[in-house]
Amino acid sequence: MKRLGVLSAMVLGLVACSNGDKDVETYRLAKDEAENGNTQLAGWGQDLSQAASEYKLEWDLPEGWVEETPSGMRVGSFKVHGPDGELADVSVTMLPGDGGGDLANVNRWRDQLGLDAWTEQEFSSNSRAVSNSLGNGRAVNMVSEAPEDRQRIIGSVVHTEYGACFVKMKGDDVLTAEQEDNLIKFVEKLRTAE
Repeated sequence: MKRLGVLSAMVLGLVACSNGDKDVETYRLAKDEAENGNTQLAGWGQDLSQAASEYKLEWDLPEGWVEETPSGMRVGSFKVHGPDGELADVSVTMLPGDGGGDLANVNRWRDQLGLDAWTEQEFSSNSRAVSNSLGNGRAVNMVSEAPEDRQRIIGSVVHTEYGACFVKMKGDDVLTAEQEDNLIKFVEKLRTAE
């Protein structure tokens, strides 16, 4: 609505300043890509929702994982419950292209744990190779330094012909650490739905 007011004021100003020429020129203005002004995220938002809705994966559910309805960008969503109420959340997401870059995403995860960002060399030396029928990538295992309520993230990114496939488990330090083998096996067995 605000843009309409600005456009109307411009048109009135042009009419008032005209010299009476009878020729009328029209112009087409490009509509903003995003109503909120954040064009980069808006453009990605369309790609993200398309990747999430069109990309179908199949997996083998590890024992103890509970599948949930995915929401937002997720193509898969799971919970893992520990014997004393501990909890870990697992997400599977697809992002277009390289998903913003491995290091940038891992550093976002590190920030969620209150950890300092890694350099490219630190990422290389603290990650391991993973692969599946979709492609190849890297996996990391990181834990917060908080003395109470320590959280851990084990995550991977696999680069596919369709984009970057992220699998991330975040939760209670001990429970999540115990699930590392299950998470890596889960990643290694991911495949496209037939």
